[in-house]
Amino acid sequence: MLNQAKVGKQVASNGSVTDLRSEKTGSLIITSGHAKYMQTVLDGNVYIGANLGGTPVTTQAGLSVTTPALTLYNPIGSGVFLVLQTVTLDITTSPAAAAGLMLAYNLQNAAAPATVTLANVTNGLIGISSQPVGQCYRIATLAAAPLAFRFIGGTTGAAAIGGVQIIDHVDGEVIIRPGVAISVQSTTAAAILASFSWEEVPI
Repeated sequence: MLNQAKVGKQVASNGSVTDLRSEKTGSLIITSGHAKYMQTVLDGNVYIGANLGGTPVTTQAGLSVTTPALTLYNPIGSGVFLVLQTVTLDITTSPAAAAGLMLAYNLQNAAAPATVTLANVTNGLIGISSQPVGQCYRIATLAAAPLAFRFIGGTTGAAAIGGVQIIDHVDGEVIIRPGVAISVQSTTAAAILASFSWEEVPI
């Protein structure tokens, strides 16, 4: 069967059968009929992990093994990829100096995080009891110093600044393989509340 698309706008009534629409380079034109992640949330595949409300984690200055603000780990043999959708950060206390916030990773051959305390984790379809394969920790000791790979904002000053909230719409640009951990880190000690949202996709 040959599929083809028509360049340019079409005007049709309900129930009409029309051609697909493309633009002049041949790219298919699509628009959202619903919220971006609605279907995968309804399928029960999206999870959100966060620090407990009112309980920030104070990082060290620089990449730290012992005080990441939040850690997301995909266990070895999990059978899924963790597709990162959004990272949110709230600096709750003005740091002593400018603070750059970043995501950092530990390689697949590193040991699993130790001395862990689970974050508050919920399915994106609020009210169901489904639990993720991925593990989200508000306290964790990493196997080794992580490597920074994504810088997501921060503060440009010290105590005089007000609260800072950051939303990083990752939208699947970061996918965590089994055995890999990512964490929120800061260049300056900072009290941070953070959250990850991710989709679990079979390998």
